[in-house]
Amino acid sequence: MKSILICCDKSPHGTNITAEALRIASGFLGLGPTIDCKIVFDEDAVYFLVKNTNTGGLKVDPLTEPLELLDLVDAEIFVIERALKERGLTREDLIDYSNLNIITTAELARIVMGVSTAFHM
Repeated sequence: MKSILICCDKSPHGTNITAEALRIASGFLGLGPTIDCKIVFDEDAVYFLVKNTNTGGLKVDPLTEPLELLDLVDAEIFVIERALKERGLTREDLIDYSNLNIITTAELARIVMGVSTAFHM
């Protein structure tokens, strides 16, 4: 089995990098059970997962469409605990998603060591 990790650390506002990471992951996951794809949100990318985000004042596309992809592909999502704390966020501030896991940087290191390919976006 091939294993892929997509690491996102850019803000979802003003760029589409984080949304594209979800689209890429959904493409890999759509290939079937032969590919294991995980997504990590770190730094400002954690804002992508904050529930009830209103982007109207920013004049950018809403995040609802990329977030709907999560439900379609049942992606495994990891959020770096330190990034949440640095931004004053907790698990309760994030979307309700069954495959969302809060991890430490040490846990991230173990995940990175276990994948065959990693992308940084």
